[in-house]
Amino acid sequence: MATLFVVATPIGNLQDLSPRAASALREAPVIAAESLNRSRKLLSHLGIRGKRLISCREANRKLAALKIREALDQGRDVALISDAGTPGVSDPGGHVVAELSRSGHKISPVPGPCALAAAVSVAGWPGAPFSFLGFLPAKPGARRQLLERARDAGWAFAFYEAPHRLAETMADLAAMMGGRGMVLARELTKYNEEVSYGTCQELAETVKPLVTKGEITILVAGGEPALQQAADMDELLRQGLQAGLESPSRLAKKVAASCRRPRDEVYRRLLEIKGALAESAE
Repeated sequence: MATLFVVATPIGNLQDLSPRAASALREAPVIAAESLNRSRKLLSHLGIRGKRLISCREANRKLAALKIREALDQGRDVALISDAGTPGVSDPGGHVVAELSRSGHKISPVPGPCALAAAVSVAGWPGAPFSFLGFLPAKPGARRQLLERARDAGWAFAFYEAPHRLAETMADLAAMMGGRGMVLARELTKYNEEVSYGTCQELAETVKPLVTKGEITILVAGGEPALQQAADMDELLRQGLQAGLESPSRLAKKVAASCRRPRDEVYRRLLEIKGALAESAE
């Protein structure tokens, strides 16, 4: 039976390509690639020529799956590769694999480089659960909504970001969860590799002078779940109101900074609690 080999390719340093991956690329008569030009450079480096190449991009992933299936039906092995790293982690390859798995074709992983795994390996997260968000939405509103959901879940999370959106995303992270720990990894396994550690606020302040090339992997440490955050915020507001030592505006500002929540949100909650306290006193 013909096999679809899901082959991990280098994310930077070409020496990271495993011998098995090189063999898979040499032996498979068909190669499905996210970017044909980038893949030709890799194949040329390996001295591989004469392969049939199938374009497998986000825009044509359904057609790519059909062409790959036809090759497999003809008894020809296919090697699936992304621009860099492991296919299916955050690229069109995942859709292709899902489609072919439903058709009963044999699918075999050829593991290797992965930006997510590489970043986690230097993050210092010893077995901690985390969520992977892939690439964040390009639109600011959708991006902030996803980050808010990740924050409120309380788990650590990781995602990829494009260099031209890095400054805006880092500003969002600083505003939403400034005190959480962060690891920012860029140009992994390349000459200009850089891994930075700090809080969201600290690293947001270093983004502008960075020469940001290539995709960036960002990991954010976990925090308190939203329910616990809300309970803590309510208790601080209740204690502050009962003490009566600060104006509502000043109290809201103080609690917002302590709980790392938007000031307007905290002030609205303060008014609700103030009303409830007044009712209970009647």
